[in-house]
Amino acid sequence: MRILTLCAAMFGLFMLSHQAIAAAPRGGDSEPVIGSWLDKLPDGSAMMISFTPYAVTFNTIDSRGMGSGPPTTIQVEYKKQANGSLMLTPTGTVGEPMAVRVNGPDVMVIQFQGLQPRTLVRQKEDAGPANPHAAH
Repeated sequence: MRILTLCAAMFGLFMLSHQAIAAAPRGGDSEPVIGSWLDKLPDGSAMMISFTPYAVTFNTIDSRGMGSGPPTTIQVEYKKQANGSLMLTPTGTVGEPMAVRVNGPDVMVIQFQGLQPRTLVRQKEDAGPANPHAAH
């Protein structure tokens, strides 16, 4: 009985590790887009779009630079396309597929089906003061 229990436990661990490996982005497909990108809109507002290996989060920012409304997070899977772009496909019940293409270290084009492409600019991490203990 103990051997059967041990075998079942080992099989369960194997299945969990196999699922985690299968769910990981293939070949680092998401690497070029990971981080935060800004889409400036004509009315002075913007959309901050943050990419992680498994999700995309959209934050609306008003013309004063303040967040307006709760963010929307979409769980996604990345797949490299023959033309070099990435197709992001939602893995949950929220969101629409989108294509992204990085055009240099700080510029990306994002396109949702049926809409015009939008150009985004990478947001750099704030390095902060050279001496964090300096008086402000």
